[in-house]
Amino acid sequence: MSWLQSPRRVRQAIFPVTLFTTVALLILRTKNIPRPNAIFNVETSLKLDLNQILSQELLQLLKQDVPPVEDVGESIMDDWFKKEAKFCGSINSNKSSPFSRPECLVACVNRGSLLSVPQSQRRNLIVIPYRDRQTHLEQVLPRIQQLLTRQNICYLIVIAEQFGAAPFNKGKIMNTAFVQSLNWFPFHCVTFHDVDLIPLSDEVPYSCSQFPRHTSVQLDKFNNRLPYVKLIGGILTIPVKIFLRVNGFSNLYWGWGAEDDDMYERLMANKIPITRSDPKVSKFRMLPHNPSPATSADFRSRILASSKARHRLDGLNSLNFSIIKSSFVNRLRNKTLVMWPETDGYNKAMTRVHHIQIDLGDAPSWLKSNAYTTDYHTTV
Repeated sequence: MSWLQSPRRVRQAIFPVTLFTTVALLILRTKNIPRPNAIFNVETSLKLDLNQILSQELLQLLKQDVPPVEDVGESIMDDWFKKEAKFCGSINSNKSSPFSRPECLVACVNRGSLLSVPQSQRRNLIVIPYRDRQTHLEQVLPRIQQLLTRQNICYLIVIAEQFGAAPFNKGKIMNTAFVQSLNWFPFHCVTFHDVDLIPLSDEVPYSCSQFPRHTSVQLDKFNNRLPYVKLIGGILTIPVKIFLRVNGFSNLYWGWGAEDDDMYERLMANKIPITRSDPKVSKFRMLPHNPSPATSADFRSRILASSKARHRLDGLNSLNFSIIKSSFVNRLRNKTLVMWPETDGYNKAMTRVHHIQIDLGDAPSWLKSNAYTTDYHTTV
């Protein structure tokens, strides 16, 4: 019997041993075990020890009570079916619901089985990671809604905004939006959509797909070519069960970059194929913006190198966050998002756009140093 087929109690007994062994091996690979009470003095311009920092991050994972990936997936899917029953009952009886439309009602006919619903009829959650990009949101949000409506997609758009001054953690923001959105919308797949990418064609696919699909295959910034083969960032659609299987995104990437490359490695480690949209129609324009602060490229590379061995203990099962604010977006008016408080029911002012403001907690102490936030990139 394989690990995936083992009873939950067996997995719970084995997982701590597996967790400890994995972390120990990863720390050994960094070559330097961290010294207790180590103090990094930025004022003396001492270069931080990348291996030491990575070891500290891995030890933090070991201290957490991290459940097995399979247990998290089973729990979320059990809740998914309960939420779907409530969702379908609500939109059938409450005609004022923004989801009481033919494209949403049709998926409820085959309720109870993920596989019995055709891809084109499956509910799609659109997650837009966001902070300080109001002008981009004003352009992207109406365009996405236009295409989703034309393609008869049952959708919910979630604007996931990171609260506070800590470096942007896109992977953790996307994980949080995935988990939190199940409270309102039992989606079959999720599309992670950068806030600065404008679809140029009406035929850009926004339906669900059988396997993970990279949609933003042609960007004007890259002269309509993929910069590298493993790129799946920008716009990625992924079925719920596959996202659960790979434990979501990594939570370790603070600042710009590499969380999407980490996801690629997770998918490969689980032997999950990745598809790409037809380049003839999947063309996008990247909106201009100021450079994004990033951690050391060397440090990002070292975290990425541990992805396959680390992914079972870093992701959805190690996620922590708190919701500062949650509200439905009524409309964009005078360049400001007009919000309506979240309630138990629906009213006519509500739309299929939701805004959540997320506190991810304190960033690692080493990020307070400017020594590892001096890189800047302009591609997100």
